[in-house]
Amino acid sequence: MATAPLSQSQSYLLNWLTGQPPVEWHKVATSWNWDNSLAVLQWITTQPGCERATAQHIFWTGEPGNFLQFPDPAALLASGYGYVELFDLLKTIADRWVAGGFQGREIGSSQVMETRWSDMREYPKEELQYQANGLPWCIDEDMMADFDGMYPKSNDYEEGYPPAMAEYFRKMKISF
Repeated sequence: MATAPLSQSQSYLLNWLTGQPPVEWHKVATSWNWDNSLAVLQWITTQPGCERATAQHIFWTGEPGNFLQFPDPAALLASGYGYVELFDLLKTIADRWVAGGFQGREIGSSQVMETRWSDMREYPKEELQYQANGLPWCIDEDMMADFDGMYPKSNDYEEGYPPAMAEYFRKMKISF
C-alpha cells in the first residue's frame, strides 16, 4: 500500500504507539485528523492486538460506501476519484475482519454506532447497487453490530495526539 510520507510528528507518534496498549491506539484512531497521512491508522489496523471496535470505527469513518462502485484500485484510479490510500485502508480492514482477524473485545463500539448509523443503514443498499460490477470487499453483519465494552474517552487528544505530545509539538513549533 502506498502511503503519504510521514511528518515528523507522525513518525514520533508511531514510535510512541509501539509501546502502548490497544486502548491508546483506539484513542488515537477515534480522534485522528483524516487530512493527515493514513499511515498511522494503517499501522493500528495491522497490529495483532487491534480491537474490533477500533477497526470498526476506522472503517465506518472512512465512508466505505463511497468506494463500492470501484471493484479494485485500478478502477478507482481510472475514475479520477482518488483516495487510493483510503481505499487500501478500508480493504485491509474489511479483508481482515471477514477473516476473523480482529479479536479484541475490551472496547465497546457505541461511539461508531452514534456517529455513523446512517452510513451503516445505507451500506447494504449501496452493496446491492454495485454488486453486478464486483465489490472491492465484503463485510459481514458483525461489522455493523454494537459491541459492549469500555468506552475510552479521547476528547483531550488533539487530532490524534495525546495531550502531552501535542503540547510538546506546540512548544517545539512542530506541526501536527
